[in-house]
Amino acid sequence: MSETGQLDTDYVYLEPGGDAFAFTPGPSFWPALIGGDETHEAARRVRAGGGWLLTTASAAMVGGHWEAHPLGEELIHCLSGSIGIELDEQAGVRTIELVAGQFFVMPRGMFHRVIGRQQGSQVLFITSGEGTQMKPAEAVA
Repeated sequence: MSETGQLDTDYVYLEPGGDAFAFTPGPSFWPALIGGDETHEAARRVRAGGGWLLTTASAAMVGGHWEAHPLGEELIHCLSGSIGIELDEQAGVRTIELVAGQFFVMPRGMFHRVIGRQQGSQVLFITSGEGTQMKPAEAVA
C-alpha cells in the first residue's frame, strides 16, 4: 500500500492476501456492510472476509450503540486517556476499565460498547468486521 491517511477518520482493511485497502467509511459503510450492499466497494471487500479492519477513534465518538463481531475477536487498545468497555453478559452489564497502553481482547459474539472516561481518550480497534451486528443503546438495560 502506498497511501496515506488518518486512522481517526479512515479505516485500513488488511486483506487475507497481504494487501491493505485504505478508505474513508462515511455514514453508509456500516449499513452497507451489515445489509449486504454489493455496490459499496469497502463493505463488499470487508464482507468477503478473512482480513482485519483497523481504525482509531476518540472515545467520545463511540459508546452510543452496542456491537458484536460473531466471526472474530476484536482487539481494543486504549492509546491515550482512559475508557470503559461495557459487556452485555448473561448476568448483566460488566465494565472493563482500561488506561493508556492497556488492551482487551473482546470475545467473538459479545455485544459491547466503549465509553470515554477522559476527554480526548483515543482507542485503536482491530476486528474482522465481517458479520458485525449492532443494536441501539436502549436495547440493553
